[in-house]
Amino acid sequence: ENQWLQWDLGPPHRVTGVVTRGRGDTGRKHWVKAYTLTYSNDTRLWFTYKDGNHLDTKVFGGNLDKHTERRHYLNSPFTARYIRLHPRRWRRSIALRAALIGCPHKGNCGPGFFRVTQDSAAVRNRKTDTET
Repeated sequence: ENQWLQWDLGPPHRVTGVVTRGRGDTGRKHWVKAYTLTYSNDTRLWFTYKDGNHLDTKVFGGNLDKHTERRHYLNSPFTARYIRLHPRRWRRSIALRAALIGCPHKGNCGPGFFRVTQDSAAVRNRKTDTET
């Protein structure tokens, strides 16, 4: 309950997804199997990301190995400065690489793009690409 990975995004951002992978070094096989998210704008009042019914805490499925990327796009995106990822189940030890998908709250990335920080360039969101 008291372990988390926290991002400080500076200005509030619209968070639309999360990407995770397991431990990236050596032959050790460690990864997070499930996690929850909380978010805040001041680090005092935290909100728990809820499932589609907005009543139950959403437990995200984590990784099945240490190499494969796992993406979750949020059904209910939120705007916040601080985001915490709380590991709930893991293999051997808590270890992960993680990133957020989103846009600055006051900026429009345009359809099919996302930004992680105010200063970053817009990056193509492969989820919205169509195969040719």
